[in-house]
Amino acid sequence: QAAADGTLSTGTTLTVVEKQWRPPSWLGLTSHWGRRNAKDELMAGFVVSGYYTAITMAVFTDLGYYKANFEMAEPMSWGSGAGCALLTDKCVTDGATLYPDMFCTDSSDATLRCTSDRQSLGTCAIYQDDNIPPEFQYFATKQGSRRGAMMEYCPFIAPMNGTGCMDGDEAIMPGSVVGPSSRCLTGENLRMGSTVVGDVCVQLRCGEGTLSVRYRGSEEWHPCAPGQTLTPPAPFTAGSIRCPLFSDVCLTMLKHSDASSTDVESHPKHLAMIRNNDGSALAVTSAPPLLLLIVIGTVIVAP
Repeated sequence: QAAADGTLSTGTTLTVVEKQWRPPSWLGLTSHWGRRNAKDELMAGFVVSGYYTAITMAVFTDLGYYKANFEMAEPMSWGSGAGCALLTDKCVTDGATLYPDMFCTDSSDATLRCTSDRQSLGTCAIYQDDNIPPEFQYFATKQGSRRGAMMEYCPFIAPMNGTGCMDGDEAIMPGSVVGPSSRCLTGENLRMGSTVVGDVCVQLRCGEGTLSVRYRGSEEWHPCAPGQTLTPPAPFTAGSIRCPLFSDVCLTMLKHSDASSTDVESHPKHLAMIRNNDGSALAVTSAPPLLLLIVIGTVIVAP
């Protein structure tokens, strides 16, 4: 149901939201999710990754005119299991955050880090801004992310020019391999001689729930189980690369890559989100009172 303030607090939506953020039952949702809380979601208002998550599917289901196939939903790591404090408390308090995988606090660190969608490398986006409202002042001085980022001034890892894993400039991305099937993985104390590397873009090959990677200095594919660490050869001189969850990298890779590429193995469930044209992710059960023309790939369709 929709409250007077425009928030949604319906059964299916609340069930899905509780799985993602574990918020209090009284907390409703507006027509677009705050990007601060759902940065990479399709309905976050500022679409970059645009994950088709169960949250958006649940809202359309609760409208009463659509039936969602939740098996087609894409997981989103941003905010997953963070708890209700993420939705009710500040992202940064006195210069510190409880969510280091989401927000950052040190703009002086020039080490390249993965963006939340793992499609680029970037640095902590913190800027001096004398116009930041008092409620969004998280540091001793008036600093935060830019207003246009729609993050309530919360600082986060923002991509830099020329550091995209798919189309970046390797000359400014130490240790990275750029290409259509590349995504960003976490580096642990990676070094190339005297150069501190940070995180790196590597080539991926996704199978049926399995992931293999190929990184700078190696022509071989290496199995990469979640949480496993791999030690790359020269030109690296120290450190390791940590393997991500399959869902954190393979879903976006399959959406953007040519499915015929030898670097992308067939994964029927996920490729269906790209190839199907029959609206199988969200079918219309009856005509809504207002025609909803939603162009979101092939996952959500309107009559």
